[in-house]
Amino acid sequence: MPVGELYMVDPLVTIVVATYNRAPLLRENIFSVLAQGDDAWEAVYVDDGSTDETPEVLDAHAKAHPARFRYIRIVNQGPGPARNAGVKLARGEYLLFTDDDATVPPDWAVRMLECRAAHKCDMLCGGIAPFSLETPTERYMHYRMQKSLGATPRPITAAPTLNLLIPTALFSQVGGFREERL
Repeated sequence: MPVGELYMVDPLVTIVVATYNRAPLLRENIFSVLAQGDDAWEAVYVDDGSTDETPEVLDAHAKAHPARFRYIRIVNQGPGPARNAGVKLARGEYLLFTDDDATVPPDWAVRMLECRAAHKCDMLCGGIAPFSLETPTERYMHYRMQKSLGATPRPITAAPTLNLLIPTALFSQVGGFREERL
């Protein structure tokens, strides 16, 4: 271990992000993930065989933040297998998933854990706030999320991966994400 460099042992939360050819958007995502105020987390990124500058972006951040940021590169297989590959590297008691085109608030990990504890649930899918509602696609997706998830805590049968918290043991118990492309 280099002198003066601190390596985290057993973080409470592993933030997992799968990415594919999203280098420009990925930078914003990484900055928001790295801005988490609490110290009990690590970030694991999975490059799902990108052909753009994604590997260089991830490598630069891994070198700049070796105690918190790790990544792997896999052959392109789709989001499920990529997320599962990230989970294999996770050291946290909890997994917190977000998407490569999303940004998260600085207290995101802490608030998700607090909400899970307050509602005494096994896993938690949090709400989202759209960056923009300018295009028909953005408006449709926002409406779809509001309609399917609602505004109050309740059991749901499916959850989006851009704001999902689950204990690592439970994730393993259910077998992870589906391996086939959807």
